[in-house]
Amino acid sequence: MRRSALTTTAVAILATAALLTTACSDRANVLPEKPRPITTEGGAAGGAQAVMPLPKPAESEVSTTAPAEAETASVDPLVAKGKSVYGSVCIACHNMDPNQDGAIGPGLAGTTLELLQTKVLKNEYPAGYTPKRDTLNMVPLPHLEPDLPALAAYLDSVSGT
Repeated sequence: MRRSALTTTAVAILATAALLTTACSDRANVLPEKPRPITTEGGAAGGAQAVMPLPKPAESEVSTTAPAEAETASVDPLVAKGKSVYGSVCIACHNMDPNQDGAIGPGLAGTTLELLQTKVLKNEYPAGYTPKRDTLNMVPLPHLEPDLPALAAYLDSVSGT
């Protein structure tokens, strides 16, 4: 008798679960035909209803270019490449803002191509140059040689900004 009662209870639970699953899945596939209105005080029963439309941008605010395009449209391609090199290599030791000192390396804004070639390729300083920091922490990065003119153009473009 006890086994029969457990079986009956289990069947009832499974049937209820199946009904709930069916009911929920049927409702999940139904989308509202129109936006639901926002109600003011009193809720749906007593308050006024209003649908809040999205504001339309003024014609002068509409851009025909993508943000990335608009940002780089007026930038010299050499400067853009230098910024990319700086962001992918130099900020490991230098600040994201080339005008500021980094955790390990000094600020690089305004660095000349000659200094970049000597320091980046050989970890030396040009004759007569007084370094901002008297360390030899930087390792030579000869793979950057083709990108040094672009890096110099970028660092010159941000000097004093």
